[in-house]
Amino acid sequence: MKKKNATTRKSLEDYLVKPGEQSPYANLLIDLAFKKAFDPDKPVSRENLVNLLNDLLAPQLKRPIKSVKTRNVAKNLSGSKESRTAIFDLHCEDDAGDLIEIEVQIRQLDNFLKRLAFYASELVANQAVPGDWDYDVKPTYVIALAQYRIFANDERIVHRATTLDLETGEQIVDSYNYTIIELSKVPFFIGKDNLSKWLFFFRYLDRLRELPEELSDKKFKQLTESSKVSKLTPKASASALGYKIMQA
Repeated sequence: MKKKNATTRKSLEDYLVKPGEQSPYANLLIDLAFKKAFDPDKPVSRENLVNLLNDLLAPQLKRPIKSVKTRNVAKNLSGSKESRTAIFDLHCEDDAGDLIEIEVQIRQLDNFLKRLAFYASELVANQAVPGDWDYDVKPTYVIALAQYRIFANDERIVHRATTLDLETGEQIVDSYNYTIIELSKVPFFIGKDNLSKWLFFFRYLDRLRELPEELSDKKFKQLTESSKVSKLTPKASASALGYKIMQA
């Protein structure tokens, strides 16, 4: 009789830190930790960002993103000096010249969806050039990661929107593309698709002591190396710790 394999598969709970322990990983929603992990201007973090964008935007992209670079942000067209209070803003441009902005919000704001529309409008309007311009606007993508519920009566975690013909449902212009993610709705579960893995990763990383088998992909292993608290600057580590205390 053959012996049964002694190796048993761990449950997700086995990967959680125990009471009193601290995860080796920073919360990627913290400004400095995110910028270190997804900096468009450094080779490894640029690869992390390309992986993230291709997986998050897959249903909206006409072709995969090959590379990204930092995009200089033009002056706020409203002239307002009011802080937008976002934890971080990431502005970048992909290899086709399409413009991408990522916003993370941990505090509930009034008119949040209208704010996203305003940000997208800025991305479009700032493409104007002096003189005879033909309005050949590049597509823009605004990604919002929210720590609270935005669509209270809808249990979907991800909402996607663009400009559609109301009768046919077909996209009539690709200038505005939105991806809105409500992280508070992400369950303690990892599906097989890439999006499910990213959602779990963003919500629960700083509660793990090691990566679950479901996140054994090279892109997640590479990303966690730059997400370790021990590799952050003292300022970033303090920010991450402060965030955890605030969330406790």
